[in-house]
Amino acid sequence: MTNISKLSIICNIMKTRTEALSYIKSPIFSRREALEVGLNTYDLGELVKSGLLEREGRGLYRKTDSEISEHESYAKALAHLGEPSAISLWSALAFHDLTEEVPDKIWVYLPLEKYSHLKDLMVVRKTDPKWEVGIEVIEGIRVTNIERTIVEALADVRHFDKFTPVRILLSAIRNKRTTETKLLAMARKLGLDDKVKDSLLIFQDFYV
Repeated sequence: MTNISKLSIICNIMKTRTEALSYIKSPIFSRREALEVGLNTYDLGELVKSGLLEREGRGLYRKTDSEISEHESYAKALAHLGEPSAISLWSALAFHDLTEEVPDKIWVYLPLEKYSHLKDLMVVRKTDPKWEVGIEVIEGIRVTNIERTIVEALADVRHFDKFTPVRILLSAIRNKRTTETKLLAMARKLGLDDKVKDSLLIFQDFYV
């Protein structure tokens, strides 16, 4: 085999690896996610050698051409946890700039059967987490969207006082981050209509 033929084969292999890598949308991902798109441990090692990836810790990799946001810790946590999982509640409020309070731990939704030994997580489990409702991928991070985050903060008497979520609601609507219609629609999807309706009555009292 000529040197030109060898070079052609190597280029084709790298192209295949690069194409497989493009199917992973998160800037930081796990070995498990790589296997799902056809990249084995050897492939990952070669991508690291080529400069397309960097190792971010045990079983975690980062795309070198991706812009890592200020929420890199969220991306690492989600890569470790895998799907389904999502940034939620206090961390989601901080992610969407709906609060200036930055929680000490990363708040995440996890299935009842999934566990993690990461010390910096605040895990919240629900019997019916509704993974298909109001969870978006933003900057490669799975996070509850603005509407779901506000609705669940209003409904969560265990982790929130009575007043903070209402203040966040008022600010979000006044700053046109969301609308009363969108919040009510989300509440219906989550089965939290009554609690949100009460809070929106408070909003109307303040806003008129």
